[in-house]
Amino acid sequence: MLKIVPEKTALPFVEDFHLISTKDVSQESLLCRRQSMESYMKRLLLASGQKWQSVLKGFGLASQTASVDLDWALYDLPTEEAETIVFVNGCYDSALSSFDLKNVQISSVDVIQNTVKMKTPFSDLNQAYAIDPQIITVLKSSNLRLIFIGTGDKKLSLPSVHLVVEKKLSVSLEEIYIVENESLLGSLLVGDFGELAKVDHSVFLFGKGKPLLSHAIEVANNGDYSFNLVRSTTDSFVFDQFVTLHESVALEIKSALRSYETVDWFNTVSHLGDHSHSILKVRTVGKEDSFATVVANAIIPAGLKDCSIDQNLKGLFLEEGATFNLTPNMMVSTEEATAHHGAAMETVSKDKLFYLQSRGLSAEDSQSILVDAFCTL
Repeated sequence: MLKIVPEKTALPFVEDFHLISTKDVSQESLLCRRQSMESYMKRLLLASGQKWQSVLKGFGLASQTASVDLDWALYDLPTEEAETIVFVNGCYDSALSSFDLKNVQISSVDVIQNTVKMKTPFSDLNQAYAIDPQIITVLKSSNLRLIFIGTGDKKLSLPSVHLVVEKKLSVSLEEIYIVENESLLGSLLVGDFGELAKVDHSVFLFGKGKPLLSHAIEVANNGDYSFNLVRSTTDSFVFDQFVTLHESVALEIKSALRSYETVDWFNTVSHLGDHSHSILKVRTVGKEDSFATVVANAIIPAGLKDCSIDQNLKGLFLEEGATFNLTPNMMVSTEEATAHHGAAMETVSKDKLFYLQSRGLSAEDSQSILVDAFCTL
């Protein structure tokens, strides 16, 4: 698992954890989620001008409901058949889940226990780290759909999932977030993908709440992993993504961010084996007063052979006032590697808009076509 060293922070998160399971889900994975929470807290502080204690006091832990009533028609959910596992306010919901035990197994185990008591507004959050993570094991090639639902006004839920994909399997993984009523949904997905496994991972974000995604993915030898942020209707989100690649692994990450107020996306890809290759492509479309931060880190240590990195970040200004912070970073410590990176920003071409409108299209349709072309990956 990639070692994550958090920046020193004044926020009083608990750092003393005690492993009480033989499962290899360690403190480094939880730090992934912790960084997402810290990033979002900083954004809240900038927006509110308040101290973090005052901001967080308004968010309590969501109640552990057994089920939830949603107007599913409000969300453009995938309709293909899939093994479906649902989490409501951080807890597994058997009533809404539907899967074949021959294809997927799910179990609960205590992995992390908080050993420090704190009398601060972060106490509930620290206790939430001890919520039992669900261990999901995929036994056969299949379509797997994970749905995370956060409900309640100003409620905080922190589901944890340890996803194991057995070797030589092909899995289509859909990760869906429905975050309602200004709730905070901070998930942690730890992925262990076996040798020769092929995982096609898609993410959908819905609702008016605030999703905070944390991924710590490890891809074993000869694996193939692709990630695509397919759709986002949320106003803002924070995403910490850490991917570890072993020998002969191919990785492709794609994302098009069209509608948002603020986005903070921090991606780290660590190459740990020969013949490992990673591609990252992100497109952001900025509107008035929108703010997007995309930081891409890639690491190839000394001694590796035949590895490659390709980072491509682009921003499109639709209106004045949009802000982009697009940062490709590489640390390559071997000469036997290929590395390409780039970050660019542009405005909508007036000539192209005029051409499309001269062919009978409205200004709105013309702009939509150009945005679609820009976001095609």
